[in-house]
Amino acid sequence: MGIWFTIFAVLQLFFSQLSGRVIVPLIGTTKTLMLGQLSFAIFPYIFITASNIQTFFLSSIPLSIAAGLIFPTIASSTNFIENKTKRIYQTYQQASFSFGFIISGIFASLFFYLNLYPPHIFIGLIFFLTLIVILTFIFGLSSENDYYEKLAKFKIPERKVLFFGLNLAIFMGTVGIMLEWTPLWLKRDLNASLYVASLSILCWGGGEFIGRIYGEKIVNSYGVKFAAGYFGLVGCLIFFISILTANIYIIILAVFLFALSTSNFYPVVLMQGLKYTNESISITAANITTIAFSGFLIGPAIIGFSAETFGLTFNVIALCFIWAFNGLLFIYFINQLKK
Repeated sequence: MGIWFTIFAVLQLFFSQLSGRVIVPLIGTTKTLMLGQLSFAIFPYIFITASNIQTFFLSSIPLSIAAGLIFPTIASSTNFIENKTKRIYQTYQQASFSFGFIISGIFASLFFYLNLYPPHIFIGLIFFLTLIVILTFIFGLSSENDYYEKLAKFKIPERKVLFFGLNLAIFMGTVGIMLEWTPLWLKRDLNASLYVASLSILCWGGGEFIGRIYGEKIVNSYGVKFAAGYFGLVGCLIFFISILTANIYIIILAVFLFALSTSNFYPVVLMQGLKYTNESISITAANITTIAFSGFLIGPAIIGFSAETFGLTFNVIALCFIWAFNGLLFIYFINQLKK
């Protein structure tokens, strides 16, 4: 899986740059999203029919193409709509991912309970993704309303974009501690039942979803430094204290509050990167996404090593301090830009 994930991460970075610099300028955002969704629809077929290790590795290619085309394009098209409507939509866009995270967990539990044949599930997923392509064609930006930019050669991103990209790389490289390691930590170190340990994932998704739904109001009422900085610092403190109690149910509640308080970090940092750039929207979105997802290349390996060397409790405690530092770093960046 490590090799598969590395192939995916490297190719995803390449296709993120390709989408922002070549594909979106040529065909627009709607058609780029449709290409990404079609590639995503191909992935389950290759994945379930893989009969050898080579085919299994090949299955990472359509998924990396999909991620590379979809994530920066969604960010740039959302920013385009924000500029037209003078409203904040990045938080709602990210809320849709949180909602999908919750729904996927519910359906996975249901499929497991019904003991459905896995290949049948993936075939159903292919049809569902094909439907998404059709809906994007119908409801996406029309050719008249879409935006097209000049082709651009690769160059080092602006310093401001690098700063915000670093913020997101730290976030993306460590968020796996909450999604993958926390349930295992609760079960192994605190002897929680499988059901209770799984609740942490549901609470995380629920906290993120609620926080992002209200993200626009939070930003408008208290500003970006609170939404992506100070609010998250409070969440880090709450989660850290809950770890010290070693009480499973207090920790589960703290996971929800932690997710709620840090939910708008990604969309708000992305918003600021797109706001302060002097380059085109699609290129900036591609640059920020590329830097952000580079966290996937090194983060999981470091987290896995620290879990084996220092233990799972060390990882979840370290996350509190890493995200607190990241929040302070964001506040510092904003203060420097406003001088």
